[in-house]
Amino acid sequence: MKVTIIKKMIKEGTSPRTGNEYSIKSLFVKFEDEAVYSRIVKHLEAKGCNTETIERFCKPNDYKGQTNYAFGLNCSRFTFDRVEKFGELDAKIDFVVNDQGYINPKIAVVERKEQVLSYTPPSFTPEPEVEGWATDAPDPIVDEKSELEGEAVNENKPTIQVINDKSDELPF
Repeated sequence: MKVTIIKKMIKEGTSPRTGNEYSIKSLFVKFEDEAVYSRIVKHLEAKGCNTETIERFCKPNDYKGQTNYAFGLNCSRFTFDRVEKFGELDAKIDFVVNDQGYINPKIAVVERKEQVLSYTPPSFTPEPEVEGWATDAPDPIVDEKSELEGEAVNENKPTIQVINDKSDELPF
């Protein structure tokens, strides 16, 4: 199943039941194929999931006239460390339903290897180098604090001017 990685998430904490520390690394992914979504729904219904649970797990969302389906995907630390946001991942995904009825999709593991068939990293175009404005650009702001301390100000480096407003009144 081909999915696009939207977000990488790490959930850490302590289990209230056992008191053990945990760290869950997962990916939030999306896909657009309605036929794949229909097959997932049929598979989950066959495992005993009701419509409400399936919609809470993954339901259609419209964005800019295009229907997307998104869900959280559990993976190993090995895979988590090697993928990036907006990359394309093709993997065999198991849609596991636990005893409480929650759906926990994860990448299938066979002989200690996750079944990732391919991965395409995101392709970002580099920003063009900017050398000026179309109009006359003002001179860079000089930080008064660095001049007082005798530091040389590099004209190529932008500086940030901090305004100290000591009034206790809020602006709104």
